Amino acid sequence: MKQTEKEIIQYLRQGKRLNISDIARKLSIPISTLRDRIIRIENSYITKRASIIDFEKTGHNASAIVAIKTKDAREELLEFLKQDQMVNSIWRINTGYDYMAEIICKDNMELYSWIDRLNVRFNTEFNIFNILKTEDKEKFIPR
Repeated sequence: MKQTEKEIIQYLRQGKRLNISDIARKLSIPISTLRDRIIRIENSYITKRASIIDFEKTGHNASAIVAIKTKDAREELLEFLKQDQMVNSIWRINTGYDYMAEIICKDNMELYSWIDRLNVRFNTEFNIFNILKTEDKEKFIPR
């Protein structure tokens, strides 16, 4: 990845509407070149463009990262997690657990009710990490 591409990605990661003219001027490249590079970056490096939501502003005041392990039904558990509307992200992990999932809920009662349903359906073991406050998010830029 070229240094200019890294700088363009840095602007894309800011989450603001892009002003192509300002970015081209700051990077000292023509607007047409910048547009071409953005298209190339989107095709090469960007999985999906998405808005980062402030969940508290939508009335969802409880979130947790849950490490989950099941004895029998790993693939069924994964499909359940993919379909569940309270699951924001899923990762396959090691350290004795199968998956880690980010769960977003209106309150802690809803969160623990979700965990109870999961445990009844899949006979799971889990470790819950309640998120108290997001200090920073989505800022990594490749070196």
